[in-house]
Amino acid sequence: MAGKEGFELECRLAVIEYFIQRLYAAHLAKTPDPLASVDILEKQWNEGFSKQTFSALDPVQSDLVAAELQEQANRILEGIRELLEKRGQ
Repeated sequence: MAGKEGFELECRLAVIEYFIQRLYAAHLAKTPDPLASVDILEKQWNEGFSKQTFSALDPVQSDLVAAELQEQANRILEGIRELLEKRGQ
């Protein structure tokens, strides 16, 4: 997608990502050790993505999709960490 539609889609995804980060940060802020909770989530998510396969794709493409999903999940987790650190947690 190019042009205006692509730009709008990117903006929509950025807003969704931002809200997810804020919601997780607010939830994890209530835990005894919020940053350790992010580390636990990261470990669980990475383990899950490393085992994820997509049967509709060939194995190489499946691995590429799983790796990209893992990278984007880690990007969201990094944003959560930053929000928690700004709050001093």
